[in-house]
Amino acid sequence: MRGATLVLVLAVSTAAVAATELLSGIDSAQSLSSFQQSYYREPRPELVPDAIRFVGASDLLEQEGAPRVTAAFFAELFARHRGRVAEWSAVMHAQPEPARVMLRRAVASAGAPRALIDAEPPSPARNDMCWAAFFASGDSWYVDHLIEQLDYDAERSDLRLFVTGSSAKWSLASNAGVHPVVEQRLEAARDVASGTRRTALDQVLTASPGQIRAEAIEIVRKGRESGKW
Repeated sequence: MRGATLVLVLAVSTAAVAATELLSGIDSAQSLSSFQQSYYREPRPELVPDAIRFVGASDLLEQEGAPRVTAAFFAELFARHRGRVAEWSAVMHAQPEPARVMLRRAVASAGAPRALIDAEPPSPARNDMCWAAFFASGDSWYVDHLIEQLDYDAERSDLRLFVTGSSAKWSLASNAGVHPVVEQRLEAARDVASGTRRTALDQVLTASPGQIRAEAIEIVRKGRESGKW
């Protein structure tokens, strides 16, 4: 199930995210996670330079898919604070190359952050990008896009597509209890859905994230045992 959980520090949980008002700076993965996951509800633009410095100094961007996920977050953040990007440019330019390249992409994408998602093929990494962008913006477009990925949960020929669907299902279930807008979009989608998407939405809204993940792992195990995957 590699890729079925959010990369970087964006791993979702039904546990309450630490309130950003308690942060005086960003000096750990935990504080960065709190800053990111709460940003659309509790924006703290004064902490953006700290976030940039921490990303640049850490090994977070060495993880698979992490540069794209982080770029999606900062692209939406920069779109939200277009007037302050120039103010933060000196901090961005001072970062080592991996972070500087990622931030340059985020700045270039700030005019149309959704294009970053559209440029990616269906994958768990694209799901992660949606969550990163949603946490920065609160834009329900990203939640709706994740709901569309639920159709892949019924895939049994292509492992990558199945994991795309199952990771969307697990992460939507995890975030529904933390972000009311996610639950609202799920309920609205279920009202008009049918077939396999309706089945997946029913599961998202009634089963625990642990149950969903365990079921997906079992499907992958059986697929590998049969030689299909």
